[in-house]
Amino acid sequence: MSTTLIKSGSIGLLILFTLASGLLLRRMGRPHNVLISTVHKLVALGALVLLILTAFQVNRAAGLGGLQMAVVAAAVLFFLGAIAGGGWLMIVEGPAPPIARRLHQILPVLTVLSSAGSLALLLGVGV
Repeated sequence: MSTTLIKSGSIGLLILFTLASGLLLRRMGRPHNVLISTVHKLVALGALVLLILTAFQVNRAAGLGGLQMAVVAAAVLFFLGAIAGGGWLMIVEGPAPPIARRLHQILPVLTVLSSAGSLALLLGVGV
C-alpha cells in the first residue's frame, strides 16, 4: 500500500469529519460551541495541509501535469475560501449576513468535489 493512498484516505476522512462537525455546529446554532468549532477549524486546516504536502510529494516523485496542478490549485483555493467564509461567520455578531452563509454552504461542496478530483488524479500519478 503506497503512502499516497494512505494520505489520500486520511485527507478524505479529515474532510468528512470537517463536514460532520460543521453540520453539528449548524444544528447547534449560535453561540457556537468553542470546542467543536476549534476542532472543526483545525481538522479542516489539517486536511488542507496534508493535501498540499501530498501534491508536492507526488509532483516531486512523478511530476504532475497541467490538469492535475489545476485541480489541486482549485481545491486549495476552495479550501481557503471555505475557511475564510467560516471565519467570517464566526466573527459576526448577531445573525450572519446571508452572503456569508451562502458562501459557506457552496464553498465546502466545491472543496469536497475538487479535493476528491485532486485525490483521484494524485492517486493515478502517485501509485
